[in-house]
Parts: sequence; C-alpha cells; structure tokens
Amino acid sequence: MVLSWIANSLDTEIAHSVLYASSAHEVWVDLHDRFSQKNAPRIFEIRRAISSHRQGTSSLATYYTLLKGFWDELASYDSYPACTCSVLQHHAELLQHDRLLEFLMGLNDSYTSIRNQLLLMDPLPSINHAYSLLLQEERQRSILAAPEPSLTQSALAAHGRPNSKSGRPKPHYHCDFCGLDGHSESRCFKKHGYPPKTPSKTTAPAPSSTPVRSLAASVVDTPVVPAHTFTTE
Repeated sequence: MVLSWIANSLDTEIAHSVLYASSAHEVWVDLHDRFSQKNAPRIFEIRRAISSHRQGTSSLATYYTLLKGFWDELASYDSYPACTCSVLQHHAELLQHDRLLEFLMGLNDSYTSIRNQLLLMDPLPSINHAYSLLLQEERQRSILAAPEPSLTQSALAAHGRPNSKSGRPKPHYHCDFCGLDGHSESRCFKKHGYPPKTPSKTTAPAPSSTPVRSLAASVVDTPVVPAHTFTTE
C-alpha cells in the first residue's frame, strides 16, 4: 500500500525507475540517494551573514527581525533526536546564550551601557527579554530626542500669521503701468484718468498771487487819515 502511494506520488518518468522495487524502504532509500542535496553551502552563507550582521542605520526591530530569520532558517537544517533528558535541555540553553551574544554584538555603540548591564545579569536573560529591554530603551530615547519649539520659532510663527480676522492674508496689488503698489493696473488713475475734481498727484496747482496783489493795492489806495490832536485851548 505504501509502495503504491509512493509510486503514484512520483513523476511518471521517475516512477518508471522504481516500478520493480520490492519494498517501500528500498524506493525511499533510492530516491534519497539520488535527489537529496547537501545544505552545507547554505548553512555556511547563513552563519557568515549572522557573524557580519550589524544594526547600522536600521531600527532595533528591523535588525532583530532579520537576525531571527537567519536563526530560524539555520534551525530548519539542524535535526536533533527526540530526547527528554537534561542533556538536550542544556544544549538548548547554550544555543540561546550564543544567540544572545550574537544579538548584542551587532548592536550600535550607543547601546553599550545597557548591553553591559545585560551581560552582568546572572543568569543571562533570554533573547526575548533582552529585546524587550532594549526596545524600551529605544523608545525612551526617541521621546527625549523629540525637539521642542524654541522661542524664536514661536515668534516667527506668530509673526507670519495673517492679521485679518478671517485668517486670510490681504491681497497684494501692484500696478505694472506706473510701478506703484496698492492698486492694480485696472484701477490706475494715470492710465485711465483721474475722477472728476481730483487733482493729479504729479502736478500740484501753482499758488495764485492775486490775493497778495489785491491786498497790496488796497493798502496803497487807502487814504491816510491824520490823527486828531487835542490842545489846552
């Protein structure tokens, strides 16, 4: 039954090569010897990537996620026998310590203080606990590094606000005809003429000398009346 299941699961060309096998074990060993590939090159690449992996400009979450992906892929290539003795548990603890050291070695130098505190802990913390402490440290630094608005920036922001009550700045008009500000070309008096009874701004009216001459003439034409004098007679 198992032999027929294996034969039906194979490709037609491969199934012909194991058609006359006497047992399922014989078919399995034959297929394993022909198609199994060595994982040594990939394991070498993963271990080299882990040893050279550094945080750099990445965040702590990005750095840890990529490193954990390497660990999980490497664990898929390692097979351990099913055992409940203390030896296998001790081996798992050693593996966790190695991964913790690999994780701490790749951190930036700004985490030197908390990294030293983690290494001085006895027993050493788990990777998840160490990551949680480092993540709290990163969040605390981001809060303290948040810039506060200075007095100069606040004054500039207040100065740049519009003065109108509606919150919209007043429109700025400029006349291209006369080159002056305050009005548009469609309202330029020099181009379209001044309104009635409005003198030109460029030519002021000459002062009239008629009142002065009339006053001088009246002074000259007025006869001089002699003053009356009183005597003792």
